[in-house]
Amino acid sequence: MNPLKTIAILATATSITQANYKDSLYVDMFAGSSFLASSDIIQRSMTTEADFDPGNMFGARIGYHHNVNWAFELEYIYRRNDLDTVSGGAFATATEGDYASTSVMFNAIYNFDNLKKEFAGIKWQPYAGLGIGVLTEADIDFTISGVETEYEKDFIPAAQLILGSKFAINNNWALFGEIRYTFAGNIDLRSTSDSSEVSIDYGGSSALIGIRYNF
Repeated sequence: MNPLKTIAILATATSITQANYKDSLYVDMFAGSSFLASSDIIQRSMTTEADFDPGNMFGARIGYHHNVNWAFELEYIYRRNDLDTVSGGAFATATEGDYASTSVMFNAIYNFDNLKKEFAGIKWQPYAGLGIGVLTEADIDFTISGVETEYEKDFIPAAQLILGSKFAINNNWALFGEIRYTFAGNIDLRSTSDSSEVSIDYGGSSALIGIRYNF
């Protein structure tokens, strides 16, 4: 085959592949498990040590493929973890409770195009990302002697690390799985019934699966 013709064919194939990724949109729906780290809850210099059960999370996002490697996303997530055990401090006698949040994040995703593989006719590709945004709301509830008390705060800066892999079913549909770590530092939540506050850390991991539609 003529070398120039071979080069032309390869260049055309490359441009078609890039065109399939560049300037294209996708929508994701996902759900999974949330694992919050243990935290000290501080109120009036009294410290309660709290552990949380594994919880649920779900969300949706819209993404934009800039090229074969980079994509950018805007996402919404809801997380909730029930209180497991408490000891010491003002909330030592709490019998129930939960720690919940909603967030809006902007993610920058790097797709490892050179690691793309195909197995049993299914193409899979790993990716990693960094997200920054806000917890649009974080709240923690305690039930003590049958009375529920709620503490909350809006618009808390947050960040997350993302590691995942996607599995292409066809040109439009794909499945994906991810693990994440989300962090918002130490935050002060105010009571919804009076002026009291609690200070608590927000950080934890999550594992999720989802489905994608590429436009």
